[in-house]
Amino acid sequence: MKENFSSCNVLVVEDNPGDFVLIEEYLRAHFATPVILGAQSYKNATKILSERADQIEVILLDLTLPDKTGIPLITDMLSLSTGIPHYCTHRLCRF
Repeated sequence: MKENFSSCNVLVVEDNPGDFVLIEEYLRAHFATPVILGAQSYKNATKILSERADQIEVILLDLTLPDKTGIPLITDMLSLSTGIPHYCTHRLCRF
């Protein structure tokens, strides 16, 4: 478990630029040196995960992406990123 929370490596999977900016501002306000990777689609998220999964500490996941949504998105992301915590706020996440 990480003990120093001054930095955090986060993958933000969000297709809405306005929401991404809000999340980015929040992370920058609460971590001294966050590393924020952004993916605007499932395809882009899988590319980032294939290249940098060992560096990502948490995934913030939007459930309505242009190329995948809902339960299929959740299950596919979980299978691609075993061991990385995911966070989403949606009733579909309570399973």
